[in-house]
Amino acid sequence: MIRKTLMLLLASLFVVSANAQVGKYEEIDDTPTNSKYVEIDEDDNGLFNADLSYRLSLGPKVGFNCVMGKRVDVVNDTAFDAKGGVGFNAGLAFNAHFGRRSMSSKGGTGWIGLQLEALYSNKAIKVEDEKIGFHSFEIPVLAQCYLIPNLYVEVGPTFTGSFAHPSSKQIIKNGDVYGVGQIKAYDVMLSIGLGYKSKGGFMVNARYNLGNSKLAGNFPIKMSTLTVSVGWLFNVAK
Repeated sequence: MIRKTLMLLLASLFVVSANAQVGKYEEIDDTPTNSKYVEIDEDDNGLFNADLSYRLSLGPKVGFNCVMGKRVDVVNDTAFDAKGGVGFNAGLAFNAHFGRRSMSSKGGTGWIGLQLEALYSNKAIKVEDEKIGFHSFEIPVLAQCYLIPNLYVEVGPTFTGSFAHPSSKQIIKNGDVYGVGQIKAYDVMLSIGLGYKSKGGFMVNARYNLGNSKLAGNFPIKMSTLTVSVGWLFNVAK
């Protein structure tokens, strides 16, 4: 599943790079917000669009996490009841928006975008009446497709891990001991989301992060989260 996600991300970037194919370009409007470039076909001197415009933005974002609880089967008919908890996330988001919606649109308003984030994430999950808290980092790398100028869907991997062992406690289930202190919660989650970004930079999105790895080798629970966040992106290049 993760391999398919990475392939989709690479395919999206290929589409973007294809719109900026190598060739001879002539600038026909050099204003900062409306720069347009066209490729010149040297054989018949015809003009073809090869839009190199983009918009880069950076800003803070903050939101909350809802860990999705589930019943997890282990071995010897042993199962854990994992109940979700609520936490928060905060950090920085970097967005690259490519192309333009039409020839009359400003640069950085096209169909394709890319969002990178560096987040601190506080999460909690309750297992067999034992609450386990996580102080984690998350690094989403998401390809975006703008369905309409301000509304987008996004998909890609989110790399995550815990800054420290959550505790030294142990959970005993049917005589077996599971050491919570071994948990580092490294994972590559599949993230799928829907978001809105205004012209002024205000951003809001909802995202589902599907956990793909066990919290630890001796702790067979996978953790998925639903996140809702808001942010404000400031243009740094256009």
